[in-house]
Amino acid sequence: MHLIVEPIWSWIAVVCAASGLLALVLLTYPSAVRNLRPFHRRFLLGLRLASVVALILAMIRPAVEFRNTDRSRAALYIASDTSQSMTTPDGPAGTTRRKALLDRVEESRPSLEKLGKSIEIRYVDFAEQPTQVERPAEAATGPQTAIGSLLE
Repeated sequence: MHLIVEPIWSWIAVVCAASGLLALVLLTYPSAVRNLRPFHRRFLLGLRLASVVALILAMIRPAVEFRNTDRSRAALYIASDTSQSMTTPDGPAGTTRRKALLDRVEESRPSLEKLGKSIEIRYVDFAEQPTQVERPAEAATGPQTAIGSLLE
């Protein structure tokens, strides 16, 4: 539970307006009720001051915020294509697409290990059907790239 205060104007303007309202009530109102009994005078002055306090609260707009922290672990899926098209050597220096993909995963390993402390990292190889693996496989023998089945 957190208390949030967001005034409608700057704090200086809110303090000036609040001071002005209090001064207006305390300086002008007692003379208007001078002829009443002391109990009635105090009661009416109290009502006036309560309305000023309500206006000041409306100007500073307090709110209580309740936060629920989701303690469940998130998962990051790293999907890699294992279709035969990944064996095409059209990468830099004639490397295959699969080799380039595996190199990028290996380069990212330190960052992924650090990230793995707060979220779960899962590797998925896919061609026709997705398969969860420990590490992306070296071979790329699948007949086609079926991204739709991966997304399902």
